[in-house]
Amino acid sequence: MTVNNDQHRIQSLKGQLIRDVTFGGGLLGRLKQGGSFSSSAVSSNMALADHGDACNIQGHALLFKSISEQEDDEKSLFERQPDNITLEQQRRRDE
Repeated sequence: MTVNNDQHRIQSLKGQLIRDVTFGGGLLGRLKQGGSFSSSAVSSNMALADHGDACNIQGHALLFKSISEQEDDEKSLFERQPDNITLEQQRRRDE
């Protein structure tokens, strides 16, 4: 984890499974060792400018359903909103 101390925000987060993760003793599901994820955000003047996520996991759910997820997701062009805006006001703007 990388933290921007000036802005009190997480800047990036990366992780990897160091061992298999089981749910219900492996009967409900299992994620295989070596799966990884990462998330990063580059901020400028406390406004989020760019954001990217990556996920690479394999395993199974409910004994038979295979899980194989490889995903990259990038978001950008965020706009700073007024500091005093409420959630309800933002919802009305988005409609």
